[in-house]
Amino acid sequence: RTAGQSVAGSRYTTTGTLQAAPGVLDNYTITSTSADFSITRAPASVIVNASGKLFGDADPALSGTVSGFLAGDNVTVSYSRTTGETVGGSPYLISANISAAPGVLDNYTITNTPASFTISNSAQTIAFAPLADKTYGDAAFTLTGTASSGLIITYTSSDPAVASVSGTTVTIHKAGTVTITASQPGNGNYSAAAPVSRTFTVWKKAASLAATAQDKVYGTPDPSFTGTLTGFLAGDDVTATYSRTAGESVAGSPYTITGTLNAAPGVLDNYTITSTAADFSITRVPASVIVNASGKL
Repeated sequence: RTAGQSVAGSRYTTTGTLQAAPGVLDNYTITSTSADFSITRAPASVIVNASGKLFGDADPALSGTVSGFLAGDNVTVSYSRTTGETVGGSPYLISANISAAPGVLDNYTITNTPASFTISNSAQTIAFAPLADKTYGDAAFTLTGTASSGLIITYTSSDPAVASVSGTTVTIHKAGTVTITASQPGNGNYSAAAPVSRTFTVWKKAASLAATAQDKVYGTPDPSFTGTLTGFLAGDDVTATYSRTAGESVAGSPYTITGTLNAAPGVLDNYTITSTAADFSITRVPASVIVNASGKL
């Protein structure tokens, strides 16, 4: 046949050449008829492998299975996917790009099968340091937890009566123990984070009541009793009243002055209170007897 190996050059001509002993063919009137020689396309295929990644990761190397191409044709295949980096836009299409010298691919019937590239939700974690204990009366403080995703964390209090949370600010209301829980529900690209809880104690505040020592002279009215309050928060409106043990004689002196605290219900439960009594002394009244001079005849 005529030379050629491409489908594009097909059809080629096949001819016959007779062989016989010398002079034999002279005995024949020979009709020689040529025929066609066709080269048909070879089946070949590229099957793209499905792939994927977690949101935020780099793309892995894309691949596929190539079959049917002759090694000498130097057919190469590269892979690419449609653009997009969100879970919501997934799956994306992975396609194969087949390259060869001009005309080479015309010799093949090619099956090119694409595949899906799936982006899955990434996990996230919460970093939330332990919380230091506080004392009743301490100022509000700010929480500083972070999610690995960079998404905003939500904080909740197990007992808002002890300490409440607004955004990232914790306000202390009374003594007690409370747990603050940090959570992040995730979004379209991140799964929910495992909540992280931190417990701290609001200790009672030290405060004191000290009665002031006083005295009077026997037989006079008692003065107003006083004392000193320290450590109580102004907003708690803690007051005190003072009294002494009964008695009006110098011999029974000193008597004891004590203070009684007054506040709204529950307020004094936030304090560790030291109460100090004082003495009330009754002193002797100065008195005199002056004998009048007298006489007689």
